[in-house]
Amino acid sequence: MTTAFGSALKDVLAEQGLRQSTAAKLADLDYSIISRYVTGQRSPTRETVRQLVTGCEFDAGQALRLYLAAGFAPDGVEALMLDPELQDAADALNDPAIPAPYRDSLRRQISALVGITRQMAA
Repeated sequence: MTTAFGSALKDVLAEQGLRQSTAAKLADLDYSIISRYVTGQRSPTRETVRQLVTGCEFDAGQALRLYLAAGFAPDGVEALMLDPELQDAADALNDPAIPAPYRDSLRRQISALVGITRQMAA
């Protein structure tokens, strides 16, 4: 009986060309636990998903699929949901009433401001 997480993990491993044993080594997990996740015999903790994502260097899309399939919000999402200014920005970036070139410009401006802030803090 495969679970949503088991299916997602199997797909992500295939996309990365990773065997379960290799993923286990990269994530510093026992091989048997990966097998149990894939077959649906066990469900992961948030920390285990984080270990897999970090150790196997999954991209953001793959990480999102794994977190959601395991029933967790990705790291940092809670902060976004609680910050009204960030929620306003997210709403604007996803508002189809705002023309795509304006949304793209907003994304670039936010990215530039984040870069400047990090440089100032360093």
